[in-house]
Amino acid sequence: MAMKQEKEAPVVTSSPFKTVKEVEANARTRMDKVLADLQQEMTHFRTGRASINVLDSVRVDFYGTPTPLNQVAQLHVPEPAMITVQPWDASQISAIEKAIRNADLGLNPSNDGKLIRLPIPPSDRRTPARPGQET
Repeated sequence: MAMKQEKEAPVVTSSPFKTVKEVEANARTRMDKVLADLQQEMTHFRTGRASINVLDSVRVDFYGTPTPLNQVAQLHVPEPAMITVQPWDASQISAIEKAIRNADLGLNPSNDGKLIRLPIPPSDRRTPARPGQET
C-alpha cells in the first residue's frame, strides 16, 4: 500500500503592524533616521571653506578617556580658510594635535603653545577644460 504524503500548509506570518498608520509611522521614523545620518555625513564634505563640523569625529585622549574635541577645547573659524582650536587645559595641546593628525582629515595642525591653527586646503575640484584644449 502506498501512503499519500500530506502537504504541509504554508505558514502565514502576521505582520508586526496592525494598521496602515503603524506602517507609515514606522517608515517615517526610519526615513528620519536615514536623513539625520545623511545630514551628519554631509557635514564632513570639504568645500574649501572652514567648518568646525569637520572636527566632529576627532576624539582626544583626555587623561585616558577618548573625549570629543569640542569638549576639551574651544573651536573657532576666524577666517574662511582657518580653524583655530584653543584648549581649556594647555597641557593637552600635544594630545589634541596628535588626535587631529590621527583623524586622517588631511589637515596639518600647527601650534604656538596656546592655540592650534588648522589651515583648510582648497577643495580638490578639477578645473574644467577650456574648449579646444586637450585633457
